[in-house]
Amino acid sequence: MFNLTAAAQSYKRLKDDNTLSGELSYALPKTAFVLEIPVTYTVLSRSSAYQNYTDADQIKYFTLKYGFNEKKYKLLNSVESFALSAVIADDSIKCTAIGVRDAHKVFYVSSNSGWNKNQGISFTYGNDGVLSEGEGSFENKTFDVVVSALSGIVSIVGSVFKGAAIAPVRDPSKYKIEVLENALQQFDDLNTMADYEIFKDRKAHFQKNYDELFAHIFYLEKKKTIIYKLVYVPDTTNQTGKTLDLFFALDDGTLIVNKNLANYILPKGAKDTSTMKPDSYKVHFGPITDQPSTSYSPWNDASSTGFAFNVPLKSRLGITNDKGKVVYLEDQKLSQWGIVSYINTKRKSKHSYVLDPVTGELKKITVEGKAILVDQVTAASTAAGNLVTTVKGESDDTKLENEVKRLENEKKKRDLIKDLNN
Repeated sequence: MFNLTAAAQSYKRLKDDNTLSGELSYALPKTAFVLEIPVTYTVLSRSSAYQNYTDADQIKYFTLKYGFNEKKYKLLNSVESFALSAVIADDSIKCTAIGVRDAHKVFYVSSNSGWNKNQGISFTYGNDGVLSEGEGSFENKTFDVVVSALSGIVSIVGSVFKGAAIAPVRDPSKYKIEVLENALQQFDDLNTMADYEIFKDRKAHFQKNYDELFAHIFYLEKKKTIIYKLVYVPDTTNQTGKTLDLFFALDDGTLIVNKNLANYILPKGAKDTSTMKPDSYKVHFGPITDQPSTSYSPWNDASSTGFAFNVPLKSRLGITNDKGKVVYLEDQKLSQWGIVSYINTKRKSKHSYVLDPVTGELKKITVEGKAILVDQVTAASTAAGNLVTTVKGESDDTKLENEVKRLENEKKKRDLIKDLNN
């Protein structure tokens, strides 16, 4: 949160072509979005020399017995690795709103009187003088997560154990690969395992051994996930009702970002282009009828002097995937599309505010005005009464009351003298 305490100060907006000359100032934020985009891609690779298998029976045996895929293997004919495909994990896309400095919303203290013990001001800033605390999200952290290796082989090998036929293959014995046959033979021992925990451990060990041998002889199929963090700052022009291309992924897992977005921070490992695919992921800003700005007067550079704060515009942000399906939908507040309003502080001896660090909205306000204390009120009332008496004179009731008191005092005096004489 941003906290401010000030005593009867006026504020002005800094013009875009001007600079500060020692004035106390603060900046309001504009809204940015950090998009976390997980891209899972599949890579084929081989460590042994490529073998040009042409015997149909041999290929059929490898397929049924070992889980071999001819099409995938042929992709490695002239290269040692090949990017097979990439998929964006739609259900894992995240969108987080943060506040960044808005260079068009810088305000400074303008005081006509000099600083003295009765005046004071205190600011608590976020980074870059922004009324915000979220700029650590700008870090572009990209990391790889190994999801699985040799996908698909487990199910194929499993079907072999269940008695999958390898006929019609003529003389299958001549196509056998000894190390793979021995590795598969180990799985037969699992049929005698009564303890389930031992069964699981043995099966995992045998599977790992077989996968390593398969990868050495044929190819390795590995899936990885890269999480890209794209920081996108919507333009200051209201884009409600518009749909914009955002990104798409290449087969090798590279994220391609729309260069026409103008305001963005490209994640590490990603690229940008002005030519987007028709099936790119898109963002849409939908309208919302109920807007808080209808309750506030906008800031006027010519006449407004109070403490300024943001009144963001609410928009329904949606992201659609390459098939047009909505994968993210949430209401968001965009400060750059809203207005700047203000609180009049001219007649306030002291005021303090707390603003939202992301949107710059007014979250809390405390205002104090100079007031007469109770003892001051009593003294002032007495003095006022004496002044009225002096001007208008005593009333008849007051004169009578005073006469009664005088006679009572005279009687008390005579009684006291008589007692003393006795």
